Amino acid sequence: MVFVARKRVLVDALVSLPDDQRRRLEASEPALIEFLDRRARREAAPRRRPGPKPG
Repeated sequence: MVFVARKRVLVDALVSLPDDQRRRLEASEPALIEFLDRRARREAAPRRRPGPKPG
């Protein structure tokens, strides 16, 4: 559990998923944690910019 101020609006991280995938994640806490962890790592990773091709 974490503290979240009452005035803070939380974003639904599953809103963009198809209904069947959303239901599966909601039914399995380990799967939900893994999904959210992967998403957080992907968003935190620096974006690669296409540079000039070597050679």
